[in-house]
Amino acid sequence: MSAICTLDRMAEVNRRVHAALMTPSPSLSPSPRNSDNALYDRACELVEAAVAIRRGATDADATPAVPAVLGCIGAALHA
Repeated sequence: MSAICTLDRMAEVNRRVHAALMTPSPSLSPSPRNSDNALYDRACELVEAAVAIRRGATDADATPAVPAVLGCIGAALHA
């Protein structure tokens, strides 16, 4: 009988070496796009997030997270 699980080699990697090999997210680096296109793209991301939040809110298990989500929305509107 063969084993189903295998050893995860990622766990053996030195954390500093692993962090040095990771690249920053493209959303964190400056964008060469025009500022109007960048602003529109960010607005589209906001709409996508709202759709995902609405989908997630229909799950009964998500009910405890509603106050935190509303707090995040309030902070985003304030910002």
